[in-house]
Amino acid sequence: MLTTVMFFQHSKQLVKSLLTAGDGWKLRIVNCPKREFRAKGNNRRVNAAKERKRQGNSAYGDGGQVLVFEQSD
Repeated sequence: MLTTVMFFQHSKQLVKSLLTAGDGWKLRIVNCPKREFRAKGNNRRVNAAKERKRQGNSAYGDGGQVLVFEQSD
């Protein structure tokens, strides 16, 4: 119980999941709060990396592809 409370103190997303998700999520969080806490952290890192990649690719135009135009003389 104390471990579960500790994870709720450090993860707003876990609290949100507990309050808004169905019973399946509640059981997952209560049964293994450490694993769910790590999963939330991993998802956050993966999503941040995807966003960085998307931002980097947008500088090139179409999906990160560099467009090359031939100049005719």
